[in-house]
Amino acid sequence: MIIRSIYLTIFGRHGSIIYFQKIKETQMKKQLLILVMLAGPFLVFGQDDAAIPGNTSTEKTKSGDMMIFLQVSAGPALPTGDFGDSDGNSIDAGGATTGLYLGFDGGIVLKSGLGFKLNISGTAHFIEFDGIDLSNSLWSYGNFMVGPMYHTTTGNILFEAHILGGRTVTTYDLDAIVIDSATSFGLMIGGNLKLRLGNTFYISGGIDVISANPYFSDSDFEQSVTALNLTGGLGLMF
Repeated sequence: MIIRSIYLTIFGRHGSIIYFQKIKETQMKKQLLILVMLAGPFLVFGQDDAAIPGNTSTEKTKSGDMMIFLQVSAGPALPTGDFGDSDGNSIDAGGATTGLYLGFDGGIVLKSGLGFKLNISGTAHFIEFDGIDLSNSLWSYGNFMVGPMYHTTTGNILFEAHILGGRTVTTYDLDAIVIDSATSFGLMIGGNLKLRLGNTFYISGGIDVISANPYFSDSDFEQSVTALNLTGGLGLMF
């Protein structure tokens, strides 16, 4: 289900990278404005090397002024707000239980510490209402997100903060059959601690908050999707 969510996010239902479902224009503008406003501090602090405590560019990169990293990560996804509400009498409740997150990240970090990051990921949650386990029902969503990030380095420890936005495809299934799906703008805010294991490999631990508000046109309802991801990962930098 997670792999399918990632595939739908990138290629769409018809296998085309240019296939996009309709997104509410006002919602898209609002979310993009929030992303730009939140990204402001990254653009300011990224202008000066002095803003990076313990910055040592000779340790930080192999290519002088730039570092490239690739990472895979996984961990529990804890639903929050209405998405995790199991009250069967609430029309806003999503009934999502603790799910599984699987993601791939890639990025470029400049000598200043400012960088650009790509996230391709998927998450799946079983559904439960009022203690009734609906094990044949499933929420799943895939993300294709990009945005600014900021790195600081102290010895072998790197800290990364990021704000990403992009495309989120959310589906709900019954007996492994997709009942409905929707495309919306998604937002991911979080950070990672990375511990270098030599010159190339590193391990990481991260916390991310993801949110989206997909509208399911076939079923005529909107569902708030919010989750806290606690992840561990393995990556390489060069």
